[in-house]
Amino acid sequence: MQDQADQAQLVEDGDNEQPTDYVYYAKLALGLYFVLWVPGFLINAVYLAQALGEERRTGITPPGRNFLIYLLIGGMVIPVLGLCVLVIISMAQVGI
Repeated sequence: MQDQADQAQLVEDGDNEQPTDYVYYAKLALGLYFVLWVPGFLINAVYLAQALGEERRTGITPPGRNFLIYLLIGGMVIPVLGLCVLVIISMAQVGI
């Protein structure tokens, strides 16, 4: 009975907002990573900041937040590894 009263109070207060679904934004950032890295990174960072802020505000992890985190990690690690491979190949060709 108390749970129903609590739910009714939440509805009256307007605190029952559903978290934003960030899966679409993560897919958008993923697509931008393939086209141009910088816009993909910026979109990813902006929407990840929004998702983390919403999580702090509501206490609920919004859908797609982890996708944005993994995408940010992958978006940073893969270019760095690619650059390292290019440096190693060019050093091998030069004979260093």
